[in-house]
Amino acid sequence: MEHSTVHESDMGCAVTENFRGYVQALYGFDAVVQRTAENEWNRQSPCEMWKARDVVVHVAWACELFAQMSAGIPASVPATNDGPGVPAPSDDGHQMSPSVLAAYVEIDQRFVDDPLGSWNRSRSLCLDALDQPGVPEVITRSPWGETDMDSWLGFAAWDPLVHTWDLARAVGQPVIVDAGLCERALEQAQDFDAAHNLRRPGVADDVRATIRTDPLGRLLAFAGRNLDWQSN
Repeated sequence: MEHSTVHESDMGCAVTENFRGYVQALYGFDAVVQRTAENEWNRQSPCEMWKARDVVVHVAWACELFAQMSAGIPASVPATNDGPGVPAPSDDGHQMSPSVLAAYVEIDQRFVDDPLGSWNRSRSLCLDALDQPGVPEVITRSPWGETDMDSWLGFAAWDPLVHTWDLARAVGQPVIVDAGLCERALEQAQDFDAAHNLRRPGVADDVRATIRTDPLGRLLAFAGRNLDWQSN
């Protein structure tokens, strides 16, 4: 089993709270992936249109997207007349870059033959890219516009946290996440939502009402999850 390990003592980049939080969230998701059996990838997840495999493909794609962004490769580019393109959620005339779209197709195809190997490759690619000097200060183009990598990863931590719950529920594993990390992720995701609107297809459903007061429950409700979802 291959692992790419990033320790604060030997990371090439300066370890910020945002970087630490994202890496912690990613390893939490990784722990669920590593414990998932071969016959569980096609189980239904709390995301209506996604099986367990689709949850992992999505997070793997985000890993490779962030690796590209940290290297200064834009996630979205000005729209052209050369094809239909996929509009970026920034609503400013940009579309998702060809390299980003190609990465998703490649990951999805790899997953068919080697689910765990495909995930390990994408996870390691991301962690290796983040483990470079000066990455937190890199100015790059995200799907929502210009940002620095430190700010982006502060927002992005909510994604592997929510999908840790999705995957664990799909395959019948316990959900283990850090409450403090969920609290910080929720605050940053709420700020990002207020500025950019996450409520759109393929990003997040409407916020759900909940009586839960714990950080994970509130984060899941913010992401539009049905907290009473049960696997069949």
